Amino acid sequence: MLKPDYSGGSIVNLISSISSAYGGSTNYKCLRYLNPSDLKSFKNIVLVVVDGLGFNYLVKQQSFLSDKIKAKITSVFPATTAAAIPTFLTGLAPQQHSMVGWFMYLKELGLMVMPLRFQTVLGQTLSGYVEVADLFPTKHFANSLRVNRHYVTPQVIKETDYNKSMFNKFNIHGFKNINGFFRQIKRSISSPGKKFIYAYWMDFDLLAHHHGIRSSIVKNHFKLLDKGFQRLFASIGKETQVIITADHGFIDVPKKKLITLEKFPKIFDFISVPIWGDSRVLYISLKLGSEKSFLRFFKRELSFCCSVYKSRDLVSKGYFGLGKVNKRFLERIGDYVIILKENYAFEYHELKNVHIGRHSGVSEDEMFVPLITLA
Repeated sequence: MLKPDYSGGSIVNLISSISSAYGGSTNYKCLRYLNPSDLKSFKNIVLVVVDGLGFNYLVKQQSFLSDKIKAKITSVFPATTAAAIPTFLTGLAPQQHSMVGWFMYLKELGLMVMPLRFQTVLGQTLSGYVEVADLFPTKHFANSLRVNRHYVTPQVIKETDYNKSMFNKFNIHGFKNINGFFRQIKRSISSPGKKFIYAYWMDFDLLAHHHGIRSSIVKNHFKLLDKGFQRLFASIGKETQVIITADHGFIDVPKKKLITLEKFPKIFDFISVPIWGDSRVLYISLKLGSEKSFLRFFKRELSFCCSVYKSRDLVSKGYFGLGKVNKRFLERIGDYVIILKENYAFEYHELKNVHIGRHSGVSEDEMFVPLITLA
């Protein structure tokens, strides 16, 4: 299993380098490929996250961006948006920020929720009943930095509760299309003062989910992005450093490799709450006294497609991060973690859909993301 390189080669360490360049404090070592001293001379640092743009995908493209790759780095575990985006915002690994999957069981609420949407799995908002900070008490790493802060975001997620909580000290700029995305980045760069700019592009991820990472639709979309970044590079000047990376990569999962829990109804005899997580990394909380029976069942019925690990064993081995563990984190990863093999995936909750592209697992395609620098 590929493990994140939290000691200097992951997206966590990238944020440490950026924070250190501005004189901020860090919880993790700086990225070995990006020295903070090399960033200090720039008036502006722009961090662009292209959701789903994995390293292995990018190196196969003959493109402007592939020519500008500086290094191959890892995402976090699990390699999924819901765990990685909070890392970009806080500078912390999952065992500190405690967001561990698209679906999460929150013991304190007794609910299954989608944390980034701040909703229950039935689509009911949590706003008005509980605050984001009550469930995820972490702040944006840039809040304490003495710079102007800008956030370039898709308009459709601009007003989400999680965004409003994390970016409450940022100038927020929404956009509706790819031209608006690059236009808002350029406007932010040209605004007064020394700046940190965080820009997020999500359409690559959406298309890869629905059509597959190897589809012509995704490739054509990438070409548009690539041309946009090439034009951006030509316009930024010498005072700006643009850093481009991703939260995870993708694999394609054929229908014959989709596993539905309904085919294995015996599993419901062992679990105390519904399974949560993502389609390739799932968490299980067991009923008292059912551990041995569950493991026998798993070995007999499910070992062909996935492996199972004690959650605390993966913590001790450093999969979720290094150092201090958030007090709620251990509740949020259950008793056991199921990790899918090869290109298998589970279908459950709203993941019962037509998704071809999947992620969150420990393959190289999912875990490795590019580090691209434009200056």
